[in-house]
Amino acid sequence: MTYLRLFRTAIAGTALAMVGLNPAFAQQQPDVDPAMMCDAANAAYQSYAATNDDPDKADATARVTEGASDCKEGRHDVGLKKINEGTAMIHDHVRTKMK
Repeated sequence: MTYLRLFRTAIAGTALAMVGLNPAFAQQQPDVDPAMMCDAANAAYQSYAATNDDPDKADATARVTEGASDCKEGRHDVGLKKINEGTAMIHDHVRTKMK
C-alpha cells in the first residue's frame, strides 16, 4: 500500500511541477505582425519566381498580387492564403489544374 501512495504522490508532484514550470519551458512565440508575414511571403514569392519558368507563373503572379492587395486592405489571412497558393502553383513546373 505504501508503494501505491508513493506512486500517487510522485504523479501528483510531477503534474504540479509541470503546471508550475510550463511557462518556463514553453516555446516562445515570435511577435510578428500579420502585415510583416504578408510582406515576407510576398518577398519570398518574388525571389522564387524571379528565376522560375513554370507555366503557371503569370497566373501565380496575379494571385500573389491579389493576395498582397488583400493584405494591404487588412485581410491578412485571405492575403496570406492567396500568396501561398501562388507560390504552390509554381513549385512543380507543371500546369496547375483549376477548379
